[in-house]
Parts: sequence; C-alpha cells; structure tokens
Amino acid sequence: MGHQIAITSPPSLPLAPVKPKKAKIIFIGAVLGLLGGIGLALCLELLDNTVQSTQEIQDRLKLPILGAVPVLERERDKGVMDPKYASLEFMAHRYPSSPFTDAIRIVENAAAAFMPRDSGSSMVVSSALPLEGKTLISVVMGTVVASEKKRVLVIDGDLRNPRIHQVFQCDASNVGLSDVLTGKTQKLKEAIRQCHIPGLYYMPAGFVPENPVALLKNRRIQDVLEACKRVFDAVIIDAPPILGLVDARIICSYTDGIILVTRAGHTPLEDLREAKDAVLQGDGKLIGIVLNMADRRKAYASSYYSSRYYNRYYHRYYHDNSKGSRGNGNERIFDV
Repeated sequence: MGHQIAITSPPSLPLAPVKPKKAKIIFIGAVLGLLGGIGLALCLELLDNTVQSTQEIQDRLKLPILGAVPVLERERDKGVMDPKYASLEFMAHRYPSSPFTDAIRIVENAAAAFMPRDSGSSMVVSSALPLEGKTLISVVMGTVVASEKKRVLVIDGDLRNPRIHQVFQCDASNVGLSDVLTGKTQKLKEAIRQCHIPGLYYMPAGFVPENPVALLKNRRIQDVLEACKRVFDAVIIDAPPILGLVDARIICSYTDGIILVTRAGHTPLEDLREAKDAVLQGDGKLIGIVLNMADRRKAYASSYYSSRYYNRYYHRYYHDNSKGSRGNGNERIFDV
C-alpha cells in the first residue's frame, strides 16, 4: 500500500546561524579573561616582595621613616636651559616650590632631629642595592640645606664607582678624597670645590685606589671629617651600597649616622632588612629610611591623603611653578 505525504508548511531560510553562538562565546571569553586578569594581578601582587610603601617598611621591618620622595617627571620644551641646572640633582634649587623639593625638605628636617646642633654634622647616604638613587638624594639634600644660608659639603665616598664628579661636571682626575687619604695632597682645601649654588661645596672621589677598604680603614678619614665639620654646617657622604661591600659600614662609623635610600618597587624587603642588620651590627647609627621614586598613591598608608585629599587640595600649593622660578617660564616640571 502506498504512502501519502503532504506538505503542511513550506520551508523557510534561517535568519541566524544555529552554531556557533558568537555572543555567548564573546561573553564567556570576556568573563574568563576578566577573572584571569584579576587572578594574575593577585598572583603578581603576592609574589612581589619589593618595598612599596612607608607603612610596609614600618610594619614589617620596624624601621624609622624619614619621608617618601615622589617620582620626578619632567617635560621640557625646546627652550635653552642652563646646563648647570639641567641635572636632576639641581632641580630642587631650580624649582624651590614643588612637591619633589618639599619632600626632600621633609626628609632633611626629620634627619636633622638626629644630628648634633652645637657643631657641624656629618651623615652617610647609602642604599641596600645599586641604582636606588642615593647620589640624587645626597646632592638634593645638600642643595636644600644650602638654601637655608648654610654651608654644605657633599663628599663622594664611593671610591669604587664615583659619580659626584659627573653630577658637578668636573674632571674625574681632579684631586679628591682618595688623594687626601693617601697623603698625595696635604691641604684639604685643594680637594674641595665650590658649586654654582651658593653655600654648596663638593669633594670628588679622586683617583680610584686598588684597595679602597684599606684606605677607608685609615683613621685619617676621621680627621678629615672632623676638619670638615669645623668649617661646614653639614657634611653629606655619598657612600657605596651596603650589601656586598663593607665600605659604607666603615664610613658610617666615623659619622653621626646613616640614611638608607630604598627605591619603591625595586628593593626586596629581605635585602633592606639585611642592610639594616649590617648597619646595626657595626658601629653605625641608622637615622632612617627614605622611600625614593615613590608613587604617592602607594607611598603612604592613607589612601585619602594620597589620592582624594592630595589631588583636591595640595595641587593649589603648586599651581604655578613657573612664576618666580629660575627658568625660561616655558618648562613644566613635577607632575602634581
């Protein structure tokens, strides 16, 4: 018997593909990507053991904090700048009213509380590791103290990798600290030079000795520092890093104290702890820690201060740095 087939409704073409469902796939991919990104960020945060804030240093290392120095951002036009002021180390002198300069003033004022007041003071500026900005902090602190009508001497105590002669743009072969310590020059004033900034003087490292440790252990360096303290209100020694070298530990035993500079997001907490222990195990006195190149949103414990309050109110104190500054008026510096 035959079958009868009847078409009840004609076929229609589909308006959209049944598979793949692109909208669903895109949505699921976006959610998974978001969750994956958050998870990766949390993992990196947990694995990051570097110093990020002053509060972290206080809580985990129990170290005194002298201050946090913000990241120095510069945007320069095509105008001609005096090369004497172009170096970052002299920006506090060029722009005396700026967040960067005021941060250095806070550091200097906190350190001054630990210094003797009846005579000249001497301090060492060092760091746990290289490339943390100790030379920058040393020179900028010197310019800030000199702005108070005081006489300041910055000494290059890094006899291995000196940099002060580069900052002050002098010949590396000029007479310096090593020449005084070895007796190549008997007159201390021959190793001291005056900077273009009033009240600021510097002593380069001199020639690089074969055995800088033996030279620094010579008690003559203590006589040199005492003689400098009788002439200058403050003596700042830019020393080598603490870890891996003994130079800074030796120098700080002759001075009133040592400041450790740590770079935000660069120095592991354990390295900073080891540097602290190295100073305290010797004859040195740890004045405090300076958090350098800090993001102001992370540097302080209070997010209210670092974001809302700072952005809404503190920028009024720095609304026009170009007026009255030592420049051509067209240069914008220090992101506030």
